[in-house]
Amino acid sequence: MVVVLAFSLVAPVSGVSAESNYSGGDANSDQVYQDAQILQDYLTFHSNGKMTFDAESAEKDGVRAELIKQTERDEQKINSSIEENGAKAGVLASCPGVSKIEWAGGFSGILAMDDCLTDQVAYYLTIGAAAATIVSAISAYIKAAPITLVSQIVGGLMAAGAATLSLHNEGSGVYLYFEANSPQDFDFGSQ
Repeated sequence: MVVVLAFSLVAPVSGVSAESNYSGGDANSDQVYQDAQILQDYLTFHSNGKMTFDAESAEKDGVRAELIKQTERDEQKINSSIEENGAKAGVLASCPGVSKIEWAGGFSGILAMDDCLTDQVAYYLTIGAAAATIVSAISAYIKAAPITLVSQIVGGLMAAGAATLSLHNEGSGVYLYFEANSPQDFDFGSQ
């Protein structure tokens, strides 16, 4: 089964819940990219799936209040849900599959997410984490992944939803095939 997601870098991403975006409207990938860039200095993702947000430093550095509040809500939702449910989402002890970005030549490539990262992203989507938080999590996990590309991919993942991502994860992660010269087309595949 192939799923094709359609979205544009500058157009709003449809299918994003109000809980997970900015000012109650559609999140656009330019804003997500900017927010994820800012959050890189203040977020830490732990191997147990929890995250730590240094809100005090972010506030001191002049980070937008709305972004701080959204990220604090994400931190609380993610961490309390993991504590309550013992969620598999971030347990990184055994993670079949690979996580990497690979350029296939020219303008195409593959973003691979192992089983644990796939589960973590699906979990974050399920609880309504903000796009910038999800972009930051993927970028922290796959260091070589350009944040601009990850911002576009997360927009597509939010539109597709956690169920679609989980459907393609057969226990060893997923591949996301992309065309850089046609960023609106993304295909999923199982590893």
